[in-house]
Amino acid sequence: MQIVVVSEKERQWFEPFLPPEFRGSQAQTQLLYGAVDDQTGTAVGAMLLEAADDIVELQWICVADEWRQKGIARQMIDALLEDAEQVQSLHAIHAMLSCREQAAATLLRRCGFRVYPSAYQEYAFPLAMAQQGAFWQRPVSCSGSILPLSAVPQQAVQTFNRQAARGDKLRGVEPIRLEECDGALSLCCLLETEIVGALLVRADSRGSDLDLQWLYADAAHPRVAAALLQQAAGAALRSFPPETTVHLAALTPEAEALVKKLLPAAEQQTGWIAWRQIAGSRVQEEQTDVQAE
Repeated sequence: MQIVVVSEKERQWFEPFLPPEFRGSQAQTQLLYGAVDDQTGTAVGAMLLEAADDIVELQWICVADEWRQKGIARQMIDALLEDAEQVQSLHAIHAMLSCREQAAATLLRRCGFRVYPSAYQEYAFPLAMAQQGAFWQRPVSCSGSILPLSAVPQQAVQTFNRQAARGDKLRGVEPIRLEECDGALSLCCLLETEIVGALLVRADSRGSDLDLQWLYADAAHPRVAAALLQQAAGAALRSFPPETTVHLAALTPEAEALVKKLLPAAEQQTGWIAWRQIAGSRVQEEQTDVQAE
């Protein structure tokens, strides 16, 4: 088995292993590894990474069904770690894993990653539950306008993402990645030019599961989360059968309290964060500490 760093020209052979939101032209901050069968030259797996300053996020890893349980995913991660040791400016590699990615969490732990529960909770419930009770029958009003993500001005999304990346005003909130979201089903609450709430739906949520990436609401606007959840549930019931399983990550205490109140029977689950510091960066930090002394 050969593990390669995939060029832009070679990307088409590995895109079948990527979810729809990651297909197409490769961003400058993305890095794609591929697994190739030595005998046939056939692509059998792919691993996608996103670089942000001195940290790399492992976003996706997939191996063809007939090639699983052969250590190929492990080989791709080992190749990444070997390459990472040569980059002195790289501090760490991390991955955000949902509660449904137990196999990935186990694999990363075996590869030397520190894997621990994430700070936010995930919930699973049948879509039919989102029409039981008085709350779902009475429209919730809130400050601001609720719009489909596709209708939100790009400048507002960019401002939100800068605040999320800095972690000051939006501590613990992830940036909005437009390519990962269903622009019609995802909703944002816009107050003047500021996003004060968002409920994002994965772009590939069209099967038996509906994956709401996360629900966020500004603490100063507590009714926003309720309005977003209500409108999203109404839209989902018009497009999906009631037995559809909904997965939702609540990123803020306000969102989590709301889900617990409105959907008390929802199954509560916890995802994971996988983190591995790069040895080269540790050496660099130790040298800096010695110089400082």
